[in-house]
Amino acid sequence: MTLDELKINSKDISLLMLEKLGERMPGGFFVYKAYGDEKLLYANDVVHDIFGCDNADEFKELTGFTFPGMVYGEDLERIEKSITEQVQEHFKKLDYVEYRIRRKDSEIRWVDDYGRLDHTEEFGDVFYVLIRDITELHNLRESLTDTDYLTTLYNRRHFDGELLKMITNIVNKGGRLCMIMIDIDKFKNFNDLYGHLVGDRCLTQVAAVMRKAITNKNFNLYRYGGEEFAVLLPDTALKEAALVAEEIRLAVRGIGIPHEEGPQGIVTISAGIAEITAEEARSLANPPSELIRLSDASLYEAKKSGRDTCRMNKMARCCSL
Repeated sequence: MTLDELKINSKDISLLMLEKLGERMPGGFFVYKAYGDEKLLYANDVVHDIFGCDNADEFKELTGFTFPGMVYGEDLERIEKSITEQVQEHFKKLDYVEYRIRRKDSEIRWVDDYGRLDHTEEFGDVFYVLIRDITELHNLRESLTDTDYLTTLYNRRHFDGELLKMITNIVNKGGRLCMIMIDIDKFKNFNDLYGHLVGDRCLTQVAAVMRKAITNKNFNLYRYGGEEFAVLLPDTALKEAALVAEEIRLAVRGIGIPHEEGPQGIVTISAGIAEITAEEARSLANPPSELIRLSDASLYEAKKSGRDTCRMNKMARCCSL
């Protein structure tokens, strides 16, 4: 059954009728009051399951039984704006919105929904909404794009392609390539202390200041995964790359984001820098993987030495800045 197939007489609408409709729906179905407090009037068992709740009581406790309570905080303003624009343009029909939710187990999932605005005698204006979990679809779509949705940086897929291209270039034409691997210090502790919403805001702030730090140098910053970032520096010597890493480190310190369990009481980063030359790349079976391994080993040394520092690595050699 789709929303277009629903023939609802506003005079007859009741909570009992909504419950009967919800039982007939093949997927998630919920209804909430339009405008004002956006209180939920009904959500079926499939909606409870999408949110990882065993029953209606758990779902109500998790969401406050409001539509804003269902939406992941970072997405709320965007979604409410999209709904308002769609209502203004199409009057009653909501074609499609996509946003994140936080389940009871704290896992972040992606959902989409489409709905219809209607007026009822008992409840006033309400939205009837169908919802489904599209996390796997979203992740697949994300893997086929080049941009990370949260930070707007290039993502791992783009990084892998650029790394291979740069390695191939130095193999064919000579030169060298450096890489900086960056990790936000004790970021899991940060999320545990302040919550994932603040954690996401921290990631975007750190990404923005790091990108600004390298903008004039024409290097690209990538979100490598989670709280890890990477910079590729073609035709750059190891010591020059180390100076860039140090600029990035100081730029992040300059934000001064509080972090009680961070090494300095604020959010900091550790960085590992590695270099590979054309001669070395030609002698290796998998030079991209070796450069990543070297950078990661340098990053490990930076963390082991107390974090909030940089270490550099040229093949088997590792030394302090």
